[in-house]
Amino acid sequence: MKIEILLAHAAGESRGAILTDGELTDYRVGRAAAPSRVGGVYRARVKKIMPGLAGAIVELPVSEAWLDLARMRGAKPREGAVVTVQILQDRAGGKLARAAADPLIPGRFLAFQPFAGKPALSHRIADNDARARLGALLAKLGNGGHFLALHAAPAASDAMLAAEAERLRAAWREAATALEATAPAEAVAPPDPALDLLRLFVGPAAPRIAVDSEALAATVRGWLGAHAPEWKGVVEREPVGRTTLEGEAVRAELAAALEPEVELPGGGVLIIEGAAGTTVIDVDTDRAAAASTRATFASVNREAARAVARQIRLRNLGGRIVVDFAGLGEARALPEAIDALRRAVAGDPMAVRIARPSDFGLVELMRRREYATLAEMLGQA
Repeated sequence: MKIEILLAHAAGESRGAILTDGELTDYRVGRAAAPSRVGGVYRARVKKIMPGLAGAIVELPVSEAWLDLARMRGAKPREGAVVTVQILQDRAGGKLARAAADPLIPGRFLAFQPFAGKPALSHRIADNDARARLGALLAKLGNGGHFLALHAAPAASDAMLAAEAERLRAAWREAATALEATAPAEAVAPPDPALDLLRLFVGPAAPRIAVDSEALAATVRGWLGAHAPEWKGVVEREPVGRTTLEGEAVRAELAAALEPEVELPGGGVLIIEGAAGTTVIDVDTDRAAAASTRATFASVNREAARAVARQIRLRNLGGRIVVDFAGLGEARALPEAIDALRRAVAGDPMAVRIARPSDFGLVELMRRREYATLAEMLGQA
Protein backbone atom coordinates (compact mmCIF):
# COMPACT_ATOMS: atom_id res chain seq x y z
CA MET A 1 0.00 0.00 0.00
CA LYS A 2 1.49 3.33 -1.07
CA ILE A 3 0.63 6.34 1.10
CA GLU A 4 1.20 9.91 -0.08
CA ILE A 5 0.75 12.95 2.19
CA LEU A 6 0.18 16.19 0.27
CA LEU A 7 0.22 19.52 2.11
CA ALA A 8 -0.25 23.13 0.99
CA HIS A 9 -0.53 26.47 2.77
CA ALA A 10 -1.55 29.91 1.47
CA ALA A 11 -3.42 33.01 2.65
CA GLY A 12 -4.25 31.77 6.12
CA GLU A 13 -5.49 28.38 4.88
CA SER A 14 -3.84 24.97 5.15
CA ARG A 15 -4.91 21.97 3.11
CA GLY A 16 -3.92 18.34 3.34
CA ALA A 17 -4.76 15.20 1.42
CA ILE A 18 -3.96 11.52 1.63
CA LEU A 19 -3.60 9.42 -1.49
CA THR A 20 -3.75 5.67 -0.95
CA ASP A 21 -2.45 3.76 -3.95
CA GLY A 22 -3.10 6.90 -5.99
CA GLU A 23 -6.70 7.31 -4.81
CA LEU A 24 -7.86 10.26 -2.71
CA THR A 25 -9.03 8.93 0.67
CA ASP A 26 -8.73 11.85 3.11
CA TYR A 27 -8.92 15.64 2.79
CA ARG A 28 -8.71 18.38 5.41
CA VAL A 29 -8.78 22.15 5.50
CA GLY A 30 -7.64 24.43 8.32
CA ARG A 31 -8.45 28.15 8.38
CA ALA A 32 -6.83 30.76 10.58
CA ALA A 33 -10.00 32.88 10.48
CA ALA A 34 -12.11 30.01 11.85
CA PRO A 35 -9.68 27.63 13.54
CA SER A 36 -10.66 24.16 14.65
CA ARG A 37 -10.66 23.53 18.41
CA VAL A 38 -10.57 19.73 18.12
CA GLY A 39 -7.91 18.21 20.34
CA GLY A 40 -7.42 21.37 22.36
CA VAL A 41 -7.41 21.01 26.16
CA TYR A 42 -8.92 23.86 28.15
CA ARG A 43 -9.63 25.01 31.66
CA ALA A 44 -13.34 25.78 31.35
CA ARG A 45 -16.04 27.18 33.62
CA VAL A 46 -19.39 25.41 33.98
CA LYS A 47 -21.97 27.95 32.83
CA LYS A 48 -25.21 25.96 33.03
CA ILE A 49 -26.13 22.43 34.11
CA MET A 50 -28.78 20.69 31.99
CA PRO A 51 -29.97 17.78 34.19
CA GLY A 52 -32.58 16.52 31.73
CA LEU A 53 -29.92 16.18 29.02
CA ALA A 54 -27.18 14.85 31.32
CA GLY A 55 -24.85 17.60 30.18
CA ALA A 56 -23.61 21.11 30.78
CA ILE A 57 -22.63 24.20 28.83
CA VAL A 58 -19.06 25.21 29.62
CA GLU A 59 -17.24 28.46 28.83
CA LEU A 60 -13.90 28.22 27.04
CA PRO A 61 -11.51 31.16 26.59
CA VAL A 62 -13.11 32.09 23.24
CA SER A 63 -16.33 30.09 22.93
CA GLU A 64 -18.68 27.60 24.58
CA ALA A 65 -18.96 23.82 24.39
CA TRP A 66 -21.27 21.00 25.42
CA LEU A 67 -19.90 18.70 28.13
CA ASP A 68 -21.37 15.20 28.43
CA LEU A 69 -21.77 14.66 32.18
CA ALA A 70 -23.01 11.09 31.80
CA ARG A 71 -19.51 9.97 30.79
CA MET A 72 -17.75 11.72 33.67
CA ARG A 73 -16.19 9.64 36.41
CA GLY A 74 -16.67 10.70 40.02
CA ALA A 75 -18.64 13.67 41.32
CA LYS A 76 -20.33 15.91 38.78
CA PRO A 77 -19.35 19.61 38.79
CA ARG A 78 -21.66 22.42 39.89
CA GLU A 79 -22.40 25.62 38.04
CA GLY A 80 -19.47 28.00 38.34
CA ALA A 81 -16.94 25.22 38.86
CA VAL A 82 -13.74 25.17 36.80
CA VAL A 83 -13.08 21.88 34.98
CA THR A 84 -10.55 20.47 32.52
CA VAL A 85 -12.08 19.54 29.16
CA GLN A 86 -10.95 18.51 25.68
CA ILE A 87 -12.82 19.37 22.49
CA LEU A 88 -13.88 16.25 20.60
CA GLN A 89 -15.83 17.84 17.76
CA ASP A 90 -16.11 21.36 16.41
CA ARG A 91 -19.28 23.43 16.47
CA ALA A 92 -21.44 22.62 13.45
CA GLY A 93 -25.02 22.91 12.26
CA GLY A 94 -26.04 25.21 15.10
CA LYS A 95 -24.78 22.74 17.71
CA LEU A 96 -22.12 23.59 20.25
CA ALA A 97 -18.72 21.99 20.09
CA ARG A 98 -18.59 18.69 22.01
CA ALA A 99 -16.22 18.29 24.95
CA ALA A 100 -15.14 15.53 27.32
CA ALA A 101 -13.72 15.73 30.82
CA ASP A 102 -11.18 12.92 30.34
CA PRO A 103 -8.59 14.47 28.00
CA LEU A 104 -5.89 12.54 26.23
CA ILE A 105 -2.75 13.66 24.42
CA PRO A 106 -2.52 11.62 21.21
CA GLY A 107 0.64 10.56 19.46
CA ARG A 108 1.19 8.33 16.46
CA PHE A 109 1.05 5.06 18.40
CA LEU A 110 0.02 5.99 21.95
CA ALA A 111 -2.22 8.48 23.70
CA PHE A 112 -1.48 9.71 27.23
CA GLN A 113 -4.48 9.71 29.56
CA PRO A 114 -3.52 11.70 32.67
CA PHE A 115 -6.71 10.90 34.59
CA ALA A 116 -7.14 7.25 33.56
CA GLY A 117 -7.12 4.55 36.20
CA LYS A 118 -5.41 1.92 34.05
CA PRO A 119 -3.79 1.42 30.64
CA ALA A 120 -5.92 0.39 27.67
CA LEU A 121 -5.62 -0.96 24.14
CA SER A 122 -7.65 0.00 21.09
CA HIS A 123 -10.30 -2.59 20.28
CA ARG A 124 -9.04 -2.40 16.69
CA ILE A 125 -5.89 -4.29 17.72
CA ALA A 126 -7.05 -7.84 17.07
CA ASP A 127 -3.80 -9.81 17.15
CA ASN A 128 -3.47 -11.55 20.53
CA ASP A 129 0.33 -11.57 20.51
CA ALA A 130 0.40 -7.84 19.80
CA ARG A 131 -2.10 -7.20 22.58
CA ALA A 132 0.01 -9.21 25.03
CA ARG A 133 3.19 -7.35 24.09
CA LEU A 134 1.57 -3.92 24.28
CA GLY A 135 -0.26 -4.69 27.51
CA ALA A 136 2.99 -5.67 29.24
CA LEU A 137 4.76 -2.56 27.96
CA LEU A 138 1.97 -0.16 28.96
CA ALA A 139 1.98 -1.57 32.49
CA LYS A 140 5.63 -0.49 32.77
CA LEU A 141 5.11 2.95 31.21
CA GLY A 142 2.28 4.13 33.48
CA ASN A 143 3.39 6.80 35.96
CA GLY A 144 1.11 9.67 37.00
CA GLY A 145 -1.35 8.65 34.31
CA HIS A 146 -1.71 5.83 31.81
CA PHE A 147 -1.41 5.21 28.10
CA LEU A 148 -3.82 3.99 25.45
CA ALA A 149 -2.29 1.93 22.64
CA LEU A 150 -3.76 3.21 19.38
CA HIS A 151 -4.53 0.91 16.45
CA ALA A 152 -1.16 1.72 14.82
CA ALA A 153 0.83 0.70 17.93
CA PRO A 154 1.64 -2.89 16.82
CA ALA A 155 3.77 -1.50 13.98
CA ALA A 156 6.12 0.29 16.42
CA SER A 157 8.99 -1.24 18.35
CA ASP A 158 9.13 -1.13 22.15
CA ALA A 159 11.87 1.52 21.93
CA MET A 160 9.73 3.72 19.66
CA LEU A 161 6.76 3.37 21.98
CA ALA A 162 8.83 4.20 25.07
CA ALA A 163 10.26 7.30 23.37
CA GLU A 164 6.81 8.49 22.32
CA ALA A 165 5.48 7.88 25.83
CA GLU A 166 8.12 10.21 27.23
CA ARG A 167 7.31 12.90 24.64
CA LEU A 168 3.60 12.72 25.46
CA ARG A 169 4.21 12.85 29.19
CA ALA A 170 6.47 15.89 28.72
CA ALA A 171 3.75 17.62 26.68
CA TRP A 172 1.30 17.09 29.52
CA ARG A 173 3.76 18.47 32.07
CA GLU A 174 3.98 21.67 30.02
CA ALA A 175 0.21 21.98 30.21
CA ALA A 176 0.10 21.65 33.99
CA THR A 177 0.64 25.37 34.67
CA ALA A 178 -2.32 26.43 32.52
CA LEU A 179 -4.50 23.78 34.17
CA GLU A 180 -3.90 25.40 37.55
CA ALA A 181 -5.72 28.55 36.40
CA THR A 182 -9.01 29.49 38.04
CA ALA A 183 -10.33 31.15 34.87
CA PRO A 184 -10.88 29.68 31.38
CA ALA A 185 -7.52 29.08 29.71
CA GLU A 186 -5.95 27.04 26.92
CA ALA A 187 -3.65 24.31 28.22
CA VAL A 188 -2.95 22.34 25.02
CA ALA A 189 -3.34 24.08 21.67
CA PRO A 190 -5.39 22.20 19.07
CA PRO A 191 -3.43 20.91 16.07
CA ASP A 192 -3.86 22.23 12.55
CA PRO A 193 -6.31 19.79 10.87
CA ALA A 194 -4.18 19.45 7.74
CA LEU A 195 -0.86 18.98 9.55
CA ASP A 196 -2.50 16.46 11.90
CA LEU A 197 -2.51 14.07 8.95
CA LEU A 198 1.19 13.59 9.67
CA ARG A 199 0.40 12.11 13.08
CA LEU A 200 -2.15 9.72 11.59
CA PHE A 201 -0.21 8.52 8.54
CA VAL A 202 3.53 8.81 9.19
CA GLY A 203 4.51 5.28 10.19
CA PRO A 204 7.69 3.21 10.38
CA ALA A 205 7.44 2.79 6.59
CA ALA A 206 8.13 6.21 5.11
CA PRO A 207 5.25 7.59 3.03
CA ARG A 208 5.78 10.17 0.32
CA ILE A 209 5.41 13.69 1.71
CA ALA A 210 5.08 16.62 -0.71
CA VAL A 211 4.58 20.29 0.17
CA ASP A 212 4.21 23.50 -1.83
CA SER A 213 6.69 25.82 -0.11
CA GLU A 214 10.02 25.80 1.68
CA ALA A 215 8.42 27.38 4.77
CA LEU A 216 5.94 24.50 5.00
CA ALA A 217 8.73 22.00 4.32
CA ALA A 218 10.63 23.41 7.30
CA THR A 219 7.54 23.08 9.49
CA VAL A 220 7.06 19.46 8.41
CA ARG A 221 10.73 18.62 8.97
CA GLY A 222 10.49 20.14 12.44
CA TRP A 223 7.45 18.01 13.23
CA LEU A 224 9.15 14.87 11.94
CA GLY A 225 12.25 15.57 14.00
CA ALA A 226 10.21 16.00 17.16
CA HIS A 227 7.59 13.28 16.69
CA ALA A 228 9.02 10.78 14.20
CA PRO A 229 12.82 10.86 14.61
CA GLU A 230 13.14 7.43 12.97
CA TRP A 231 11.59 8.69 9.72
CA LYS A 232 14.20 8.64 6.94
CA GLY A 233 12.23 9.94 3.95
CA VAL A 234 12.57 13.19 2.02
CA VAL A 235 10.09 16.05 2.21
CA GLU A 236 9.56 16.86 -1.45
CA ARG A 237 8.97 20.38 -2.74
CA GLU A 238 6.46 20.96 -5.51
CA PRO A 239 5.91 24.36 -7.18
CA VAL A 240 3.10 26.52 -5.85
CA GLY A 241 -0.02 26.11 -7.98
CA ARG A 242 1.19 22.85 -9.49
CA THR A 243 1.09 20.46 -6.55
CA THR A 244 -0.66 17.12 -6.88
CA LEU A 245 -3.01 18.48 -4.24
CA GLU A 246 -4.23 21.07 -6.74
CA GLY A 247 -4.21 18.73 -9.73
CA GLU A 248 -7.21 17.96 -11.88
CA ALA A 249 -7.59 14.42 -10.54
CA VAL A 250 -7.91 15.57 -6.93
CA ARG A 251 -10.24 18.42 -7.87
CA ALA A 252 -12.45 16.02 -9.80
CA GLU A 253 -12.63 13.59 -6.88
CA LEU A 254 -13.52 16.37 -4.46
CA ALA A 255 -16.29 17.57 -6.75
CA ALA A 256 -17.65 14.04 -7.06
CA ALA A 257 -17.59 13.61 -3.27
CA LEU A 258 -20.00 16.54 -2.93
CA GLU A 259 -22.62 14.84 -5.11
CA PRO A 260 -25.40 12.65 -3.63
CA GLU A 261 -24.82 9.81 -6.11
CA VAL A 262 -21.74 7.67 -6.67
CA GLU A 263 -21.56 5.45 -9.74
CA LEU A 264 -20.21 1.92 -9.21
CA PRO A 265 -18.09 0.20 -11.88
CA GLY A 266 -20.58 -2.67 -12.28
CA GLY A 267 -23.50 -0.37 -13.02
CA GLY A 268 -24.90 0.09 -9.53
CA VAL A 269 -25.03 3.40 -7.69
CA LEU A 270 -24.80 4.69 -4.13
CA ILE A 271 -27.38 7.29 -3.15
CA ILE A 272 -26.14 9.22 -0.10
CA GLU A 273 -28.56 11.38 1.89
CA GLY A 274 -28.31 12.98 5.31
CA ALA A 275 -31.09 14.01 7.70
CA ALA A 276 -31.35 14.74 11.43
CA GLY A 277 -27.95 13.41 12.39
CA THR A 278 -28.24 10.20 10.33
CA THR A 279 -26.67 9.47 6.95
CA VAL A 280 -28.57 6.96 4.79
CA ILE A 281 -26.80 5.17 1.93
CA ASP A 282 -28.90 3.17 -0.51
CA VAL A 283 -27.31 0.67 -2.89
CA ASP A 284 -29.32 0.78 -6.11
CA THR A 285 -28.91 -1.94 -8.77
CA ASP A 286 -31.43 -0.60 -11.27
CA ARG A 287 -28.61 0.56 -13.51
CA ALA A 288 -26.67 -2.72 -13.34
CA ALA A 289 -26.01 -4.15 -16.77
CA ALA A 290 -27.11 -7.68 -15.88
CA ALA A 291 -30.39 -8.93 -14.47
CA SER A 292 -30.83 -8.77 -10.70
CA THR A 293 -29.50 -12.23 -9.98
CA ARG A 294 -27.71 -13.48 -6.90
CA ALA A 295 -24.35 -13.06 -8.69
CA THR A 296 -25.24 -9.49 -9.64
CA PHE A 297 -26.23 -8.61 -6.07
CA ALA A 298 -23.01 -10.10 -4.70
CA SER A 299 -20.87 -8.25 -7.22
CA VAL A 300 -22.62 -4.90 -6.71
CA ASN A 301 -22.52 -5.24 -2.93
CA ARG A 302 -18.78 -5.95 -2.94
CA GLU A 303 -18.23 -2.81 -5.00
CA ALA A 304 -20.68 -0.92 -2.80
CA ALA A 305 -18.93 -1.96 0.43
CA ARG A 306 -15.62 -0.57 -0.80
CA ALA A 307 -17.31 2.58 -2.09
CA VAL A 308 -19.24 3.12 1.17
CA ALA A 309 -16.03 2.81 3.20
CA ARG A 310 -14.23 5.26 0.95
CA GLN A 311 -17.04 7.79 0.74
CA ILE A 312 -17.72 8.03 4.50
CA ARG A 313 -13.98 8.51 5.02
CA LEU A 314 -13.45 11.04 2.22
CA ARG A 315 -16.64 12.96 3.05
CA ASN A 316 -15.69 12.69 6.75
CA LEU A 317 -19.16 11.53 7.72
CA GLY A 318 -19.71 10.63 11.34
CA GLY A 319 -22.28 9.45 13.82
CA ARG A 320 -25.02 7.08 12.69
CA ILE A 321 -24.79 5.77 9.12
CA VAL A 322 -27.38 3.34 7.74
CA VAL A 323 -26.63 1.28 4.63
CA ASP A 324 -29.33 -0.47 2.60
CA PHE A 325 -27.51 -3.08 0.51
CA ALA A 326 -28.95 -4.65 -2.63
CA GLY A 327 -30.76 -7.96 -2.96
CA LEU A 328 -31.60 -8.55 0.66
CA GLY A 329 -34.10 -11.19 -0.36
CA GLU A 330 -31.14 -13.43 -1.16
CA ALA A 331 -30.09 -15.30 1.98
CA ARG A 332 -26.35 -14.87 1.38
CA ALA A 333 -26.41 -11.29 0.13
CA LEU A 334 -26.26 -9.49 3.47
CA PRO A 335 -23.54 -11.53 5.29
CA GLU A 336 -21.24 -11.23 2.29
CA ALA A 337 -21.89 -7.49 2.09
CA ILE A 338 -21.16 -6.98 5.79
CA ASP A 339 -17.93 -8.99 5.58
CA ALA A 340 -16.81 -6.88 2.62
CA LEU A 341 -17.73 -3.69 4.47
CA ARG A 342 -15.82 -4.77 7.59
CA ARG A 343 -12.68 -5.37 5.54
CA ALA A 344 -13.12 -2.08 3.70
CA VAL A 345 -13.35 0.12 6.83
CA ALA A 346 -10.33 -1.52 8.48
CA GLY A 347 -8.00 1.17 7.10
CA ASP A 348 -10.11 4.13 8.24
CA PRO A 349 -8.13 6.35 10.66
CA MET A 350 -11.37 6.97 12.57
CA ALA A 351 -12.96 4.13 14.54
CA VAL A 352 -15.92 2.51 12.74
CA ARG A 353 -18.29 0.11 14.48
CA ILE A 354 -20.70 -2.10 12.53
CA ALA A 355 -23.81 -3.31 14.32
CA ARG A 356 -25.84 -6.41 13.62
CA PRO A 357 -28.33 -5.88 10.79
CA SER A 358 -31.85 -4.85 11.71
CA ASP A 359 -34.91 -7.02 11.18
CA PHE A 360 -35.37 -5.18 7.90
CA GLY A 361 -31.85 -5.95 6.72
CA LEU A 362 -30.41 -2.47 7.25
CA VAL A 363 -26.76 -2.24 8.31
CA GLU A 364 -25.95 0.44 10.87
CA LEU A 365 -22.49 1.94 11.38
CA MET A 366 -21.16 4.37 13.95
CA ARG A 367 -18.12 6.36 12.86
CA ARG A 368 -16.16 8.73 15.01
CA ARG A 369 -15.72 12.14 13.45
CA GLU A 370 -13.60 14.99 14.75
CA TYR A 371 -13.46 17.72 12.14
CA ALA A 372 -16.10 19.16 9.84
CA THR A 373 -17.49 17.16 6.96
CA LEU A 374 -15.92 17.61 3.54
CA ALA A 375 -18.91 19.68 2.41
CA GLU A 376 -18.54 21.96 5.44
CA MET A 377 -14.78 22.31 4.91
CA LEU A 378 -15.33 23.30 1.29
CA GLY A 379 -18.19 25.66 2.11
CA GLN A 380 -20.82 23.54 0.37
CA ALA A 381 -23.00 22.72 3.41
